[in-house]
Amino acid sequence: MVVGPVKLDIEVDGESVHRTAGGGRKDDDYWRDLQLQSLGWRVSRFWVYELREDMPRCVQRISTEILKCHNSSSEPSPPFHKSIFA
Repeated sequence: MVVGPVKLDIEVDGESVHRTAGGGRKDDDYWRDLQLQSLGWRVSRFWVYELREDMPRCVQRISTEILKCHNSSSEPSPPFHKSIFA
């Protein structure tokens, strides 16, 4: 997702593909995050159950992240409409 100067990668991770036997995230996910961050992207990850159990909180996290990025950017912020997440 690109909103003005903000580049935000939203990842939804499933239990069987993205979790290690020990319960943590797989190294591939960490590596991907580092690569994207080095290119100027912010990464926001959610477990699939987080979306299923509390979608409003997930949307709020994304909204907060976008606003935080705009506040730290030197470029003027474009209009932001929460409805893009609906």
